[in-house]
Amino acid sequence: MLRMKYLTAKLGSASYRLCWPLAIAVVLAAPPTWAQIKAPDYEECRLDSIFPAGGGRGQTVAVELRGFRGGLASPRSIVIDGPPGISISEIKSVSNDVVQATFQIAPDAPPGRRWVRVASERSGLTNFAHFVVGSLPEQLEQEPNNEPAAAQAVTAPLVVNGRVNPKADRDCFRFQAKRGQRIVAAVSAHALDVHGQGSNYGIADMSLELRDDQGRVLAEAEDTVGFDPLIESVIPADGDYIACVKLVAYGGFAEAVYRLTLGEVPFV
Repeated sequence: MLRMKYLTAKLGSASYRLCWPLAIAVVLAAPPTWAQIKAPDYEECRLDSIFPAGGGRGQTVAVELRGFRGGLASPRSIVIDGPPGISISEIKSVSNDVVQATFQIAPDAPPGRRWVRVASERSGLTNFAHFVVGSLPEQLEQEPNNEPAAAQAVTAPLVVNGRVNPKADRDCFRFQAKRGQRIVAAVSAHALDVHGQGSNYGIADMSLELRDDQGRVLAEAEDTVGFDPLIESVIPADGDYIACVKLVAYGGFAEAVYRLTLGEVPFV
């Protein structure tokens, strides 16, 4: 008669007897350490920026979402928290750090910020980045517009979605205004938690100038609202005026996105 050998194991206050063949089977069934999936690093789970960082009601916006160190590989979905009114389609992986998608903003979408996250196979669910639904007309920055003489023509009031990249980049926008108008030029970047990563890590600290059509500086600002610049200026004469945006110390990086509100409008 075959005699079975037993292994005695103590779990908590109870003892259990396992026969040797069963104990060996349990050990062999455990996956080897080298076969286990490595958990993502903290930095892989980051969503660093969305460009553009907003859009107007009724607009269809092609957005670029940037991550870090391969964390956005194989995106599965995009999650938006906050008020309703945005539907998402055409999610596409451009690289392990860049995802493109289409945001369809409903005409009756409530204005204000949303919190956007990317769900991917590698990093799971990222942190959030801000996306703003605005009530003014919206336009994308177009290069080249580095100098006042080459400023991009826009029609105020509006919001311009731009990006200060590469280093030493400056974005200039030309608009018409009339004498006596109280023009607001305001940048939102720090308010949207815009920052870089890796060698570019830090806040997007913008500066802003208002110039006349001859290029003379009429007003300038840096840290008006937190680290965001805001200018309120009464226009001295009918004509063209230029708003110029840059990073302090002439920095620049792909995540340095901003929203420039421009015109005779209230600004909270």
